[in-house]
Amino acid sequence: MAQSARPPAPEVRLAGGPLGRSRRETGEHTRLAFEHAAVGMAVLTPAGRFRQVNPALCGILGRPEKDLLGAPWQSVTHPDDVPRAEEAIRRLLSGETDSEILVKRGVHPDGKVVWVQDSLSVARDPGGHPRQLVVLVEDITEQRRAAEDLRLLEARFSTLFRNGPAALAMGTLCTGRILDVNDRWLELFGYRREEVIGRDVFELQLWADPGERPAVMDRLLREGIVRDVETRFRHRSGELRDALVSFVRTELPGEREPVSIVAILDVTERRRAEAELRESRERLAALSDRVVNLQETERREMARELHDQIGQFLTGLRFMIEAPRAGGREEMLSVLDELIGRVSDLSTNLRPPMLDELGLLPALLWQVERFEAQTGIQVDFRHANLDRRLAPRVEITAFRIVQEALTNVARHAGVTKARVEVWADAETLGARIEDEGRGFSVEDALARYSSGLAGMRERCRPLGGRLTIDSAPGSGTRLAMTLPLAAAAAVHGARAGA
Repeated sequence: MAQSARPPAPEVRLAGGPLGRSRRETGEHTRLAFEHAAVGMAVLTPAGRFRQVNPALCGILGRPEKDLLGAPWQSVTHPDDVPRAEEAIRRLLSGETDSEILVKRGVHPDGKVVWVQDSLSVARDPGGHPRQLVVLVEDITEQRRAAEDLRLLEARFSTLFRNGPAALAMGTLCTGRILDVNDRWLELFGYRREEVIGRDVFELQLWADPGERPAVMDRLLREGIVRDVETRFRHRSGELRDALVSFVRTELPGEREPVSIVAILDVTERRRAEAELRESRERLAALSDRVVNLQETERREMARELHDQIGQFLTGLRFMIEAPRAGGREEMLSVLDELIGRVSDLSTNLRPPMLDELGLLPALLWQVERFEAQTGIQVDFRHANLDRRLAPRVEITAFRIVQEALTNVARHAGVTKARVEVWADAETLGARIEDEGRGFSVEDALARYSSGLAGMRERCRPLGGRLTIDSAPGSGTRLAMTLPLAAAAAVHGARAGA
């Protein structure tokens, strides 16, 4: 760095030699210390202009010595910091204080800002008047940057700690003293902040199994972090909660022992939902088995019908053809007519054609009439608002449930009368089938795979419908069905669009 010429210091001549040499040597040492000091140094006039600067200060301010000498100190100070610096100098010059420490910003010629710490003192003449200001300048830019980074980190951690979704707590690792908790932690365990800060975590008995903690803490001491420990915690009320817990070991200023930061994620509802999902899958599997068994039962009955009735007629017809005899033609025609009737009955039982062609009400009227003719049981059939077509799945579901319910009446009720009511409104289709017969245990009936009741419930389920059964031995049976029309129409529309 270029150095401007400085006027020689006035030589002080003293009588004798040793004292004069001593003072000259001291002055030289002072000059060398000033020139080679690691910190910035400056001498200011009482008016605040640079009188002397050392190389370290030039480096801190990014200016050569020639630009600083004679310049006012305000020219290298950030404008926002000038008022504070002027006040500090005023106190020094007025005698209010002998020294000041000031943290402010210095400015390079290119506008770069550096943070400095100025240590100011005043030198006075024998009369006590200020003669000059001496300033020691330390570049603290990196310290300020580190301090700011630390402050931002602490602010972010504080925000995360206070507002994070997990329950968070800090405590001493060995003694278990609680240092801080967030609101989610207080909510999870049911305490107030003043009830837990400074308390021993063992006193609160938060762990459902206290024996788990020592092993976890040993791992934490060895490894520094322990992730996703599955455990259970106890709420203040005694309720047990499932949780995933992670631990981090750290050090905090002022704490003599390691500190653990504990993050607790309450997974009670998740575990409950998983259990319910497993149960639902098991129920679905069981219901699927029931449906398969019901289908197999229907197929066996159909096969038996084909074998026992249709097969017999066909066999008899074959014998008549192979061994014709007098009057055989009329007999064969009679067998064919009977065979056609049986096939028609089978076809109708599988799916009544009038259900597709005319709708639910005509199909139910036909079913009731046919049921009365076949069983001799009188049916009081009442209906309302069925003079319109509904979604095909609604119509076939309602028809099959009424058909199955009447079949159960004929097989099990032991009655001569039954009552059927079917109605519709803007949102639902409802049906009720009642008898005053023997009754039965609903629970036992539903437990049997071949139960028609289980099949009726399974018919309702895909449409979002509901089937309720009220019966007991000796108390008759009441079966009620509701089907939401909007949901069924949406299902039908989606399938038609596909």
